[in-house]
Amino acid sequence: AGTLNPRPGGRGFFPRLSGEVLAGQSRPGLDWEISSPEELSRRSLYAYVRRTMPVPMLDNFDYSNTTSPLSERPVTSVAPQALLLLNDAFMQDQAEALAERLESECAVKSAPPTSLDDAFIRRGFQLAVGRDPKVHEQKIAGDFIARQREDFAALTNRLTFYPDVPASLAVSYMDTLKPENFLSGPKSGWEFYRGLWSAPYESIRSVERDRGPFALATVPGCSNGVIEAKVFLHPACESAGMLFRASTKETNVIGYEVVLEPREQRLSLRRQAGEPSTLVQVPADIPSARSLPLKIQFESATIRVWLGDALAPAIEFTDPQSILEAGQIGARCWGAALSIDDLVLHPEGVEPFLIRDRQLAEPERRARQAFCLLLLNLNEVVYVD
Repeated sequence: AGTLNPRPGGRGFFPRLSGEVLAGQSRPGLDWEISSPEELSRRSLYAYVRRTMPVPMLDNFDYSNTTSPLSERPVTSVAPQALLLLNDAFMQDQAEALAERLESECAVKSAPPTSLDDAFIRRGFQLAVGRDPKVHEQKIAGDFIARQREDFAALTNRLTFYPDVPASLAVSYMDTLKPENFLSGPKSGWEFYRGLWSAPYESIRSVERDRGPFALATVPGCSNGVIEAKVFLHPACESAGMLFRASTKETNVIGYEVVLEPREQRLSLRRQAGEPSTLVQVPADIPSARSLPLKIQFESATIRVWLGDALAPAIEFTDPQSILEAGQIGARCWGAALSIDDLVLHPEGVEPFLIRDRQLAEPERRARQAFCLLLLNLNEVVYVD
């Protein structure tokens, strides 16, 4: 990918650790730091490693035992290695950088996509495994990119949010995090907030699940209107929420939230103002890993919510203590990712508009990046440090 930082010596760097890894600590994040992308691209010789918290990328590839002497390093080939190479954030970043490098080196003005794909695949093989692709490999790779291009074309309006912190954090580590480290999401058009966390106890703060990290769209707010979207709760997502008439007070949100809870098969309407109040709670068929149409109408004090293809609203409620001020729309989730497709806001008296990530790569680039990720998984690739 050409991203290696060869700087020798000096202080080491802190590998990026996901929320799942940090959650295994008694004081999650204590004494850990956030290193810059440039530092993360240095050789692993300079990586800090905590004895009780191994870095998954190193651990899966037979890193030295951190708890006892090791007379011989094992060599293994196991399924989790491939899964890690496909899903690890570091590998995703390297695939993106490799795709950018290959496109730059293979760029041909006015060349049709298939010709550029051929050059892209050939150069990718040369950089990754030191040889040209065989005829059948060239065809397999070309077909793969074509399929990925078609799949990504159907997801150009997708917004994905995912929490990347554990339920508790050491105060010293928490204070170093940016809002987008609590909840990751689109690169443009959204502002992120860490939500509400408990007061410190023994230097630990815990998230308040009903008021956790959230994001608000930077489009103009409205008081009355309709939100239409398709929501996709990824496996292990414990709860997902759509916010409206939302504003912020420090790191907390004020407004309304429609909450989907797949484990409980429950749909709720909450008022977020000081302490959250559950206004309505009804049983609902909320699937995981499947698209679900969602429609929210808010008009004066009355709020209606439709799920799926049902003609009648699943929730219809008039709030006697309603929040009527204009506010933004937003999203939050906990446990795993929430994807929102074709999010359209219909403000009263204004033309409806689509909310999307303007910095999301085009299907062409995303398809080629997927090929680069696959390329880095070939058993001919040798990782040397």
